[in-house]
Amino acid sequence: MAEHGANEKKSYSEINEDKDVIYMQVLCLKIRERHWKNKDEIIRIFKEFITLPHEINGIIHTKVYKSLRYDSDFIIWLSSRNPSTIREAMDIIYSKSGHLAKSTFSMLSIYVKSPYLKNATHIEEDLKKKGLKYFVGYPMSKDPEWYLMDYDTRKKIMDEHIKTAMTHPMNQGIQSYTTYSFSIADQEFAVLYEVDSLYRWMKVAESLREVKARKWITKEEPILIGVSVD
Repeated sequence: MAEHGANEKKSYSEINEDKDVIYMQVLCLKIRERHWKNKDEIIRIFKEFITLPHEINGIIHTKVYKSLRYDSDFIIWLSSRNPSTIREAMDIIYSKSGHLAKSTFSMLSIYVKSPYLKNATHIEEDLKKKGLKYFVGYPMSKDPEWYLMDYDTRKKIMDEHIKTAMTHPMNQGIQSYTTYSFSIADQEFAVLYEVDSLYRWMKVAESLREVKARKWITKEEPILIGVSVD
């Protein structure tokens, strides 16, 4: 019997996932019109979802926002290292709010270290912190031509994008999470932000319209905007 060689290909079960992987889920819910007379009950129920990390082992964080979009009333953002745990949290959300609201949109994505940026290693601690006043999130996809370019070219283009954002005078305090959705959702990325000022966020985003990386963006909507209920 031949001995196992040092370069033998490992089975899938032997390959460990990146320990820093965190699954993100963003849910949008719309209150049925006939229930708006129960505003106090609605707010009470949705505030309860903030405590899901204490109820479900494995939920890292849950943040709840009142939506500023016409097609949703609440945005719930939660995370876990296990997608099954995310589904467990969704079951609770739907069971407690289903008589009042219907789901209108969702984004599943995975946080991993960016190939273009040295990510902070304290991502889980950041998620657990008290959130900023506003949430901004949107799906994003890129033209196939982007992926056919060599890595060094893409990195040079992304370096300009990152530098433009990081050095903008109105970028102070913006917390960003670039997450990945290749073949697990309808988009390639879900880009999530916490901000204290929508005006400052808008000015930073405006400056990014001038960078070269914009050439390959094919999808950036719907743009979800929410005000924290906490």
